[in-house]
Amino acid sequence: MRSENKRISGKAIALIVTAALLLSITVGVVVAYLMAETPPVTNTFTPVSVSCEVKESFDAASNVKSDVKVENIGDISAYIRASIVVNWVSDSGSVYGGAPVAGTDYEIEIPLEANGWFQGKDGYYYYKTPVAAGDVTTNLIDTVGPVANAAPDGYTLSVQILATAIQSEPAEAVTTAWPAVTVNSDDTLAPIS
Repeated sequence: MRSENKRISGKAIALIVTAALLLSITVGVVVAYLMAETPPVTNTFTPVSVSCEVKESFDAASNVKSDVKVENIGDISAYIRASIVVNWVSDSGSVYGGAPVAGTDYEIEIPLEANGWFQGKDGYYYYKTPVAAGDVTTNLIDTVGPVANAAPDGYTLSVQILATAIQSEPAEAVTTAWPAVTVNSDDTLAPIS
């Protein structure tokens, strides 16, 4: 058996090269025309800012915090949650190995339900309703302070409130980011049972 080698003639190669060149030129001309004739588009999308800040009063003489609440400092309505971290801390910033015990080492008044907060199974405290931009929640903590002579030598009570915010719409954003809560039809948060 003899295999036949088919060779492309010089005319065929010239025809293919010419067609590719014409196609390239045509595409270039069309793109140049579209760029010259299409007016520029201005981006009108404005991103939102979601942020919050803890507001509190502090009496340094007694080491007592009071009226602890959270302000929505963003520019959109947001849900707020917070955690309360209590430690013994030295002047140098060292944290004592044993954690203070509520009711024994310190007293804390958390009104929760009366003030629109609830505690989720994940330990966070959630504010039930969306907080409008510039608004403040009700008190998460009315007062918190040490019991006299309960601190280990060289340590004082440290109570930190760590707050986070998430935009209130869409509801799926909230339930995806915070799986311990659900959003009711009236836009209030509720704990997952």
